[in-house]
Amino acid sequence: MARLSFKHRHSLGYAEACGKLVAVAEQLKSRYQLEVTAQAGQVALSGKGLRGQVVAQEDTIEVEIELFGPLMLIKGRIEAGIRKALDEQFG
Repeated sequence: MARLSFKHRHSLGYAEACGKLVAVAEQLKSRYQLEVTAQAGQVALSGKGLRGQVVAQEDTIEVEIELFGPLMLIKGRIEAGIRKALDEQFG
């Protein structure tokens, strides 16, 4: 198992971050063919070889994801894709 765990800083405030988090979830869903469940500032992600969550806070987005099987080999690419999606929405 490999783990992605990082924080992305933002200055949007909690309410706006929650709204943008849904857009990030949709990007990740289509890019990585994931199941996505969003509620109250939190997005749960699951798919073949991946499970985790992305949580909005007042000034950060917290990412906690576990990778299994072949996805462990492309951990760097997956992390780069998530960071890119966060950059696009949160700057």
